[in-house]
Amino acid sequence: MRAAFLDGAEDIAVREVPPIPAEGHLVEIDVIACGICGSDLHRWRRPDLMAGQIEPSIPGMAGHEVVARVPRADGGRGRRVVVEPNLAGNCGKCGACLDGKAVFCSNRTALRSWGFSERMAVNASSLFDVPDGMADDLASLTEPLACAVHAYRASHTFAAQDGTLAGRRIAVIGGGAIGLLAIAAATRLGADALLCVARYPRQAAAAATLGAIEVLDPVVDDVASRIRKFAPDVVVEAVGGGPETFDLAVRTVNPGGEVLVLGLFDDPTHLDTRRALFRELRLLFSMTYGVVDGRHDFEVALEFLESDPAAFGGLVSHRFPLEETADAFVAAADKSTGALRIVVAP
Repeated sequence: MRAAFLDGAEDIAVREVPPIPAEGHLVEIDVIACGICGSDLHRWRRPDLMAGQIEPSIPGMAGHEVVARVPRADGGRGRRVVVEPNLAGNCGKCGACLDGKAVFCSNRTALRSWGFSERMAVNASSLFDVPDGMADDLASLTEPLACAVHAYRASHTFAAQDGTLAGRRIAVIGGGAIGLLAIAAATRLGADALLCVARYPRQAAAAATLGAIEVLDPVVDDVASRIRKFAPDVVVEAVGGGPETFDLAVRTVNPGGEVLVLGLFDDPTHLDTRRALFRELRLLFSMTYGVVDGRHDFEVALEFLESDPAAFGGLVSHRFPLEETADAFVAAADKSTGALRIVVAP
C-alpha cells in the first residue's frame, strides 16, 4: 500500500510499503480522505516537539481526520465511517476508557498506520457511520468539529447552564479551521452572540456564514478594545503557536468568565496569574473529545454536519491526491492562499 512518511522537518515522502493486515481484534478500513489538522502542521514544522508522543516515521504520519470505508467480506463496497482516533487503539477496559476519556488510556495499542495512507487497522468501536448522502469532504470535518464541540461541552459555562450556551457571548480568536468550527459549534449549542478575530478575507467570510455577528481584522482593528466592548463570557483561543493570543484571551474575557484553549503552542507560555486571580477567571485546555453526559462528541458533531451541510460545505477548500501530500502541507501552511481545510485522498 502507499503511505506518506515524515522524514524530517517539512520533508514528506510517499512510499510503497507492504500491506498492513488487521491483527487480533482490529478491523481493516480503506481510507477515503484525511484532513490536515493544525497538530499535523506542528509535527511537520517541528517534529522535535512531538518526540515521545508518536513515532514520526509511522506510515500515514498520524493523520487522524479520517473518512474510510469498511470492506465487505464479499469484496463489495462497505459502509462509510469516520474514525475516532482515541478509540482506534485504546484498551476499552481501563478507568479512563470506562469514564469516556479514552485519550488517557493506560494500555493503548500503537497503530501501525494512520490516515495519510491507503489503509488502516483500528478498533471497530472507533468507527462512527457517516450518514447517507453526506459528502466525504464534509464527513472529514467530524474530528475537528468534535474538538470544538468537546471544549464547550466540557466547560464550566456549559455545565452551569444545564447543557447549553444560551444567553452567553462568545469571542473566538482565530479564523483557521478550528476557530471557524468553534464558531459553528457555539452557534448550534445556543450561544447568544459570536465575535471572531480572523486574519484573512476568506476566513472572515466563512466566520460570518457560520454565525459570527462581528468579525475583526487583527491588522487594522484595535482587537483588544473591541473584544472588551463585546464583553464575552467565554473567549476561545484557537491560534496557538506564540503566546500573544493566549494573553489576549486572558486580558479580554469578562470578569468571572472562561477561557477555552484549543490552540497548540510551540513553547511554554506565560500566564498573568495575578490578572486571572483578581478577575476570577476559569481556564480549560481542551485538545480532544470523549463522552459527555452519555453522548460522544463525535455523535454531536455528525449531527451538526448533517443538519446544515450548506454552512459547513465550503470549509474544505483544497483536495490533493496522496502522491501530493507534501504539496498539500505546503498549501495548508500558507493561509494567504485562501486555504481553510485541506483534504488528502488516496
